[in-house]
Amino acid sequence: MTDHSEGEQLNYYFIPFFLDRSKVKQDEIICGGKIDGNAGREFAALNMARHDLQFAVDCLTEAVELEKIDSDSVRSRSLIFAGVVSYARPFKTGVREIRLEKESFYELGARFDVDLHDYLVDLRDKHIAHSVSEFEQCEATTVMVGSADEKTWRLAGVAYSAMTIVGLTRATVARAIDHISSMLLHWTRA
Repeated sequence: MTDHSEGEQLNYYFIPFFLDRSKVKQDEIICGGKIDGNAGREFAALNMARHDLQFAVDCLTEAVELEKIDSDSVRSRSLIFAGVVSYARPFKTGVREIRLEKESFYELGARFDVDLHDYLVDLRDKHIAHSVSEFEQCEATTVMVGSADEKTWRLAGVAYSAMTIVGLTRATVARAIDHISSMLLHWTRA
């Protein structure tokens, strides 16, 4: 395997899900072996999706604990954007063997908020990833200077005015945390 980390810490996880402890004798060593085939790749992809959803909860939880959610705050914006992207990833197409379908969570009933799910995925698609929403607006303006009596004005430069918001209120972030946590809990019990 090629090391692409370029000095970044590479984290390796080995998380046994189905381990029959009665088969492990005292002083034996436990290690993993690769499972080839579609079932192995699907199992791995599902667990990466679970990892994405947990990361989304972690990011959104840190964001809601900040003093305020603010598009001018690098930390606030980063946590919200990372949380939303991580939430949407498993539901989007990519290189993974599987893509989650929102319908698979309908059995959660009211704990799976379809409108919130759609909003988060749309926020990722139209604001965070592609910036084609009302959450980010900009226009060119002139810079004018003049006297206090407003009779004499002249052009002094060009500027732009911008309006940005993160796209999630504190209450919506809290709803998203509950929403995703319910999905993870359901998954754990399934």
